[in-house]
Amino acid sequence: MNLRACLMTCSLLALFAARSLPAQDSVHPIAAQIDELLTRSYAADAPGAAVIVVHRGEVVFRKGYGLANAELGVAMKPEHIFRIGSITKQFTAIAILQLVEAGKVALDDDITKYVPEVQTGGQRITIAQLLTHTSGIPSFTDQAAWRAQPRKDMTLADELEFIKDKPLHFSPGTDWRYSNTGYRLLGAVVEKASGQTYADYVSDQLFKPAGMTSSSYDDTSRIIPHRIPGYSFARTGFSHSPFVSMTQPHGAGALLSSVDDLWKWDQALSAGKILNAKRVDEAFTSGRLVDGRAAGYGYGWTLGSIGGHPSAEHGGGIQGFATYALRVPAAGLFVAVLCNADNPRTAPGSVAVRIAKLFLADPPAAAVNIPPETLRSYAGVFRASPTQKFELAVDGERLVLKEPRGRSTPLDAVSATAFRVTANDTQYELNAGKDGPLQVRVKPRLGLERLASRVDEETGVNTVATSLGDISLTSC
Repeated sequence: MNLRACLMTCSLLALFAARSLPAQDSVHPIAAQIDELLTRSYAADAPGAAVIVVHRGEVVFRKGYGLANAELGVAMKPEHIFRIGSITKQFTAIAILQLVEAGKVALDDDITKYVPEVQTGGQRITIAQLLTHTSGIPSFTDQAAWRAQPRKDMTLADELEFIKDKPLHFSPGTDWRYSNTGYRLLGAVVEKASGQTYADYVSDQLFKPAGMTSSSYDDTSRIIPHRIPGYSFARTGFSHSPFVSMTQPHGAGALLSSVDDLWKWDQALSAGKILNAKRVDEAFTSGRLVDGRAAGYGYGWTLGSIGGHPSAEHGGGIQGFATYALRVPAAGLFVAVLCNADNPRTAPGSVAVRIAKLFLADPPAAAVNIPPETLRSYAGVFRASPTQKFELAVDGERLVLKEPRGRSTPLDAVSATAFRVTANDTQYELNAGKDGPLQVRVKPRLGLERLASRVDEETGVNTVATSLGDISLTSC
C-alpha cells in the first residue's frame, strides 16, 4: 500500500472511531465535572460504582469506577449487575398498581384480605398505607432476632414471627415510618392476586415489557452473567459482605439490575409501556396523613426536591451493596449510582444528588419585600413534638433559623409566608391560624412534613443538632 492510500485508510478509520464514541465522552460539557466527582469518590483499587446520567433523553454519562471483583482485579463496568436493595420497592408498587388496574386489588383493601394471619392490633391497614409506609406496622428488619439469622431461608410466616405481638408504632394513617414488613406483605399480595410467584410476575409483567434484560430476582445459586460480588468496608480495608438468603427481602429488596436497565425502566414508565399515565402519576403523588400533612412518600418512591425542582428518589442498602436512583421529570433528568459495597466511603445518594445539582440551577428568586413588623411577628420558639423544637429569629431584614453553637442560617423568602433554606431545600411555611398559635409547616428536601406550633417560651434556647428532616432542633 502506498503512503497516500495508507494515510487515507487511517483517516477513515479515525473518523469511524470518533463517530463510534459514546455521546457523553465528547458532547456534554458537564461530563468532566461528573468524572472528577466520581474519581474522588471511588478509588480505583477498591469496590466502586457504576453510574448513568441521562439528560433530556440523552445518555450524557455512563461509566464504572473502582473494582467489580477485588480478587480478580476486574474493573467496574456500567453493564455489571448489582443487588439494588430497596429500589426494588418501586417495582413492587407498580406491580400492585397493575393489579389494581386489572381489578384484582383495590388500594383500600384491608391487608388481612390477602394475608389473614398478619397481626394488625385490631386496626384496619390498607394496601395504600402499606405502599406509603403509613401503616404503623413494625419492620421485621429492625428486630435483633431477625438480624441474627441472615443465612436462613424464610417464608413470610417466618418473618411475621419476628413482629408477633408487637404493637403498631401508631394508628394507621396518622404518621410515617419506613417498614420493610409492609413491602414484604405487598409482595405476598402480588402473588395472591396474580397467581404467580413474585419473581415470575416482575419478570413477565415488568422487566420484559420494559426490555430489561439484566434484571431478575436474585438467586445466589444461579449463574448470572455480569453479576458482581458485594463487599463491606472496615478500618483496615474491605472484605466480602456477609451472606444473606435472598428469600428474606422479597418484595422489599430482592431484585438485581444494572444502571442501563434502571434507565430502561424509567423510560418505560414515562412512555406508558408498563402502566397508564394516570396510575403512574399516583405512584409519584405523596400519601397524606389524616391531619392533611404530606407523607413525602408515594408508591415506592420518596418524593422531594432538588434545587427547587420536584424529584422522585430512592436508595437501597443490602448486604454488599448500596444504591440510589433519582428522577427530576421537569428537567428530563435521570441519575443512577450503584455501589458494590454496603457501606461505601461516599454514599451513592450523596453522589447522585450532587450530580443532579450540576444540571439544575435554582429557579430565579423573585424579590419579596416583607415589612419588618411582619418578620418580627414570625419570631419565636416552635415545638414540633414533645422532644423537638426550633427557633426563628430576625437578623437585620431577614428571618433566620437559629442553629447550634450560636450560628444562624438565613431563610430566603419565597412569598410573604414561605421561606427556604437554599443549601438543603428545606421549606418553612407559616400559617397564622384564626384560633390558635402561629404554626410552621416544615417541608424537608425529602420525607415527611412536620407541623410545629409556636410556644410561649423564651428565645435564645441552647440548641443541639438532631433530626427533623433537614432542620436543626433543640432537645428538651
